[in-house]
Amino acid sequence: MIHHLPIIIGMLVAIVSPIVSYYVKIPLVLVEFIIGILFGTILEKDIP
Repeated sequence: MIHHLPIIIGMLVAIVSPIVSYYVKIPLVLVEFIIGILFGTILEKDIP
């Protein structure tokens, strides 16, 4: 299950980040950067 997680997260980021950037009026790259850092730290905690 854990090896499918990055794919699922990637799909979620692709769907969510344009919506967030549209409503929050911040650049799309910045949204993806923040989400990438958040999920990166979460995934690093899960993987020993």
